[in-house]
Order: sequence, then structure tokens, then C-alpha cells
Amino acid sequence: MSITTATNTIIAAAMLFAASSATSVTTISWLTTTSTSSPKATAAAAKLSTSVPVANRAAYTPLAASSSALAASLGERFAAGKPTPDLERAGILIHQLDGMGSSDSSWLPCPEPWCADRLSATLINKQVPYLYSSTARGIVINSTRVSVLCSFSFDGGTDQRICSPPGSSPMCLPGCYRQKNSGAGDDWCDFRKTYDLGFCAWHPEWLQGMMRQQLVGLVAREGLTACGKPQCLYNEVVLDGQAWLAQLPEAVEAFFVPTGAPPSEERAARDARRAFLSRFHVSASNVPMMRLNVASQNAEQIFQAIFD
Repeated sequence: MSITTATNTIIAAAMLFAASSATSVTTISWLTTTSTSSPKATAAAAKLSTSVPVANRAAYTPLAASSSALAASLGERFAAGKPTPDLERAGILIHQLDGMGSSDSSWLPCPEPWCADRLSATLINKQVPYLYSSTARGIVINSTRVSVLCSFSFDGGTDQRICSPPGSSPMCLPGCYRQKNSGAGDDWCDFRKTYDLGFCAWHPEWLQGMMRQQLVGLVAREGLTACGKPQCLYNEVVLDGQAWLAQLPEAVEAFFVPTGAPPSEERAARDARRAFLSRFHVSASNVPMMRLNVASQNAEQIFQAIFD
């Protein structure tokens, strides 16, 4: 996207945002595809996989009495989701395969050192049912088991927000901001400063503001394709990568494929789920396979269990 187009889009969103006196919303970004086929990447992926604390496996407890009960609960949370500071009441947090992680271990962060310190997710609900991909497999995230670093009401281009060395520090927050004048922005979004809402990250405590900004900015971003998608309407929530590993397997509620995904994608999702269950010695009933239909008007049909 050209600088002029980007500027006009941001100004339009800022004007709408200011006029509504709203706060803001969260987004997710997967702008760069990183190959994991190199020996270095393979070794890094293996290191990530073995770094998950073994104790977490035995501590796993199911989140719902059955796959159907979980599907119903997820549908209700999706339908009731709204701008709020409470992540649990905001909607459903998901992560879809984005080309930055391992295709076989889609529940793990990117295996490369520069991006292993974060995991990108998307927050969806009835008001903002926008996915990163309409076909890519993914996981439903237990929002009580994550540590949010920041969020964006659009694709935040977090693959460009890199910390060196990797990890959080007073000068850098992975996927959120870098040192001053680095080009990625170093200030938190402030709804009182509408001029910079296009490039800043939202503080975890300001989730409600991010979500409101997304709703206001939808009109300005209609037709925008700078993210490489037909519509750049999804948000991005950046999770702490190391905290994520420490919370596995309980951080994963279910595996899913969107309605309309090709059969090959569903097979890959099933394979990834089996690998997850084997890796953590978890019963299949505890982490079900789901089909996600964000277009459904019936809360009971948004998530549907797929039985093997």
C-alpha cells in the first residue's frame, strides 16, 4: 500500500474514531511467511517443543463436560462478545496457521529466534467476525491462560516489530513496539491522540479501546487489501510466547477449521490435533475438533464439534 493510501485510510479512521469518542480495539498480523524447512528452523522447532513444561500435562483438566457443551459455550461467548476490558467477555480468541510457525505443531509460536517471543491471535465475536483466513486451520485459545502483550484493531504488521535481543525489555515489547525512532512506533495508543492511532499498539488494559477502534475503523478500511487479504478487517492480539508455552496444554480449548475449508485443510487440522494430544497425553474428548461458521446467526451453530 502506498504512503498516500495508508495516510488517507488512517486519517479517515482517526476522524471516525474521534467523532464517536470511542476507545480502541485489538488486531493480529501475519504479513511475512517464514519457511521452517531449513535445518536451523527444524532444530529451533524441536527446542521449542521440548521446552514445554512436563508438569503441565498432568495438570490438564477439561474445560467442558463434552465436546457439544464446549461448542455451545463458545457459541454463546461469540454471540455475547463486545468491547470490554475483560478478555473473557470480549469474544473468542483464536490463532490460525499463519506461515510463521510449524505446520505440524500449529499450537507453537514461530520457531525462529526473532519471532519465538510472541504468538499472534485474533479476537472474534458477532460484531467483528473477521478471520485472518477464511480457510486456514487453527486453535481456540483459553483466554484465562494467556498473557497479552498488546493488541491492534487491524493487522499490526507485528513481523516487523522485532526485539533485538528477542524478548521483552524496557526498550522493546515483542510484536508491539521497538526503541524510539526505530520506525515501528514506541508509544501506546491514546484515544485522546487520534492522529497516531494507525501505527500504535494498545496496552493490554485498554482492550475495550482497541475493540471500539476496530468497530469505528471498519468503514475506513472497507476494501483495504494492504495486508494481502481480500479484506483487512480482522484485528490482532499479541500474546507472550514464553508465557504461552508455560500454559500448554490448558491454553488450547479446541482445534478448528472454518466452514468452507478444503478437505486437505481439515485433514491437516486433524493431524495437528492428534500430534497435540499425543505430545501432552491428553484425551481426545478434552480438546475436541470443531468447525467454525462465523456467518451463522444461530449461536448454537457457530462452533460445531466434528467427531472422528
